[in-house]
Amino acid sequence: MIRRSSLFGGPGLVGHLGLALALLLFQGGIVSLAALPLRSVTLLTSGVGEFVHRGTVSGSGTITFTVAREEMSDFLRSLTLIDHDGGTLDLAEYPTGSDQELQDVHRLADLLRQLRGTPLEVVLRRDEPGEAAPAPVEGLLIGSHMTDSNDGTILIARDRTFREIPLSRVELLRCTDPAMQESLDAALAALTRTALEKDLREVSLNYSGRGRRTLEIRYLREMPLWNTTYRIVLDPGNRRGLLQGWAHIDNTTDLDWDEVELTLTAANPRTYRFDLYRPRYINRPLFGAPDEPLLSRTARSADRLAFAAAPPEMSREELLTGMTFTLPGPVTIPRGRSMMVPIVNTRVAAEPIRQVSPDQNHRRPEAAVRFTNESSDLLPPGPLTVYEGQRYVGDGAIPLLPARGEAIVTYALDPHLEVLSRSGSPEEELSTLSLAEGILIAERRARLRTTYEVRSLGVDAGGPDTPIVVSHRRRKGWEVIAPADHTLQGEVALVPLRGSSVTVVEEQIREQRYALTDLDQEMLGYFSSNRLIDPTVRRTLQNISSLRSSLEEHRRTRQVQEARREEIFADQQRISTNMAQLERNTSLYREYTRSLTHQEEELRRLRDTLQEARQGEARARDALRDYLQTLGADL
Repeated sequence: MIRRSSLFGGPGLVGHLGLALALLLFQGGIVSLAALPLRSVTLLTSGVGEFVHRGTVSGSGTITFTVAREEMSDFLRSLTLIDHDGGTLDLAEYPTGSDQELQDVHRLADLLRQLRGTPLEVVLRRDEPGEAAPAPVEGLLIGSHMTDSNDGTILIARDRTFREIPLSRVELLRCTDPAMQESLDAALAALTRTALEKDLREVSLNYSGRGRRTLEIRYLREMPLWNTTYRIVLDPGNRRGLLQGWAHIDNTTDLDWDEVELTLTAANPRTYRFDLYRPRYINRPLFGAPDEPLLSRTARSADRLAFAAAPPEMSREELLTGMTFTLPGPVTIPRGRSMMVPIVNTRVAAEPIRQVSPDQNHRRPEAAVRFTNESSDLLPPGPLTVYEGQRYVGDGAIPLLPARGEAIVTYALDPHLEVLSRSGSPEEELSTLSLAEGILIAERRARLRTTYEVRSLGVDAGGPDTPIVVSHRRRKGWEVIAPADHTLQGEVALVPLRGSSVTVVEEQIREQRYALTDLDQEMLGYFSSNRLIDPTVRRTLQNISSLRSSLEEHRRTRQVQEARREEIFADQQRISTNMAQLERNTSLYREYTRSLTHQEEELRRLRDTLQEARQGEARARDALRDYLQTLGADL
């Protein structure tokens, strides 16, 4: 059974590894661990540590390690042996991971799967209390079927017969093969030992060479994250403060770190967990099986292989910082002990302020400290304890802070002040107009004003000189243009609030595009009358407006004449219908005749003027089209 643990264990591995570096065999002799002492430890924020042993050996030999079983995969994938003087690594040997053990038994289904093919005696439950016990069933366990509710059946074979038994009727299972029962007893005993102590494996490294040489061994193991904590002692009188940071390191191994070089790395390289120790198998296709084409079976088998080889539980969180702290001198940390080491201890520019964050519905300012990381190192995130002079005033948290970067850390709520905010409606105006390939591009400037006012609820505990900073979150797509002395931290504008109020102005430039062919007279007049428009663009729009006016005038003239002609046609139809009902010698008939004569004369005149109107409209349309084409318009 594989017991969940850290990659190189809790207390045990490096200790077992240490006792094991152990037997350093060469030329028939045994060299103690002192021949390859631990020289350096590098702790990374990805959750692993690199351990380096280095020492002097002579000739050829064997190094034997003992490693906890659950730690074998990480140890094997990272183990590196370097002979600095020309020697060679011959081979590495270790026991196969598929030992005769009860592995990965977490449910009844896991146990039944490993007992397949085992001769068993199945003792059945009574159906009703007081009934005689049913006769036990003996046979070979052929298989089992389990449901999600951990219920199911087992299949027992004996004397060419098969019997399926519901698990709900099974009282107990007993192995009837003495040899198999002995193996199960040994496996259970191994599980018991594993629960009490490390289940160890032996790894042997054989190396060859001549004379005295320097041999180095490197490996990775899982380690607790190293943490950072900070303190800042403010001196409000001169706007300076002492910034002090400590790294907290835990030696959870069974090996004393004696005079080792300790390096702390604030970076997250990709660090995989990969089950390298336990052998992997795939289901190979059966050649010539009739139920499935060979090519399809081979593809499915390859898919299973790719899945089996994928690194399980991959950790891929990445911080591309790469900052490394190497302690200036050797460090000694006994096994099972922890240590704090300083990573920064310097005076920095710092001042107490009050900060308000309206986007978080905070109307009350928070006491905060604004300071600059004046060291040349990036500072990892961590808690910050704040002192003002001789007294403790609160706790905050430092974010990831680059060298020369500024941070504002809040640590207490100010009960004496309140900051109110109000926002108006956006104000919009046309700012610029431009023409490009027959498109009129209009840029409008929208501005939004937010005013913050501070109100005292009593005596200001921070004093009248303590500045207030408003954390104003920018709206998406807007830029803060006032006040001029604001600073940006991502999407937040830090705005000093001096006096009783401050107004933050945000601006957004909005662009609209219009095809020149789609602009009507109203839009042309609106754009060309703007006082900020470029004179060349204004003249162009005015020319388009004039040409459109001429076209519209000719179109209206044509439409009026066509309407009059249709009106005459309709009246003539009415008159003709009435005349058909009258005698020719009647006065009304003669009056209709005179009316028709006048209308025909008007129609002759309309024919000439309508042709002139159509020709004028065509000329105006051509003029507008030709002008727009010179501007690149798509007609």
